[in-house]
Amino acid sequence: MHVYRKFVKTILGNSFPVNKIYSYPCYRDVIRAYVKDQGSSFRALASVSQIHTSYFSRVMAGDSEFSAEQLFKICKAMQLQEAHIDYVLLLGDLSRSSHHEHKAFLKQRIVALREDNLRLVDQLEGRMAKLGTEQMENYFQDIRLAKIHMLLTIPKFRQHPLQMARRLGLSELELNRCLERLTRIGLIRMNQTSVTHVEDSIHLDEHHPLSRGNHKNWRIDCLHHLNRMEAGPHDYHFSATFTCDWDTKGRIKELFKETLARAQSQVAACPRNDDAHVLLLDIY
Repeated sequence: MHVYRKFVKTILGNSFPVNKIYSYPCYRDVIRAYVKDQGSSFRALASVSQIHTSYFSRVMAGDSEFSAEQLFKICKAMQLQEAHIDYVLLLGDLSRSSHHEHKAFLKQRIVALREDNLRLVDQLEGRMAKLGTEQMENYFQDIRLAKIHMLLTIPKFRQHPLQMARRLGLSELELNRCLERLTRIGLIRMNQTSVTHVEDSIHLDEHHPLSRGNHKNWRIDCLHHLNRMEAGPHDYHFSATFTCDWDTKGRIKELFKETLARAQSQVAACPRNDDAHVLLLDIY
């Protein structure tokens, strides 16, 4: 028994990034990622899991399937938490199932787990402003507030807020009303002629009831931008249709989320703010 524990410690010496488990649509991908991360091998993991190495290899090549018990042993050898084991076992059930309705049921459960555990907000850096229900409704139902809010992170607009009226095509009265609303929400503080404080970041969770309406508003704004033909030197629009399977679409979606998180890191590291921009991504 002492040898077994020592061997487990040897192949589990590093910390496997379990926060990424939900990004994998197949249990084989989880195992491959684990082995690569640990600098280990299928043979070593098979031995610790008490599974014959030749059978382990056949499964990983896609020629057979692990039973639920075998997959559980592998999860324990990888020292996964209970919630992560549940997810991997669901992936195993899906891979073994040959019944259409059963597979559809399992896919729904897997998608729900992935959505719950791969929220974009958890990948974003910095502090997010906390808003109450009424504040959220006031902010996200009118994208003029978001535009003004973002422009106010730029020093020249904080010092001379009225410059935003021309930038956004608003009257001075409309601008002042929006500034008053942002002040009541608690996102900015003003003196007589300038803005003295701005909360930088707000995130609307993708499952929030306001999310769909917010997406619609920004895409309508994008259409207005395209109709005006005001493309800047770094503007970019791309549309495509494609065919693939369910798992591939899920992986593309996660690539989108990773891209957004990386873009946010670039924004956070930017040495200065000269203007505000819009980024939209869609897959359906």
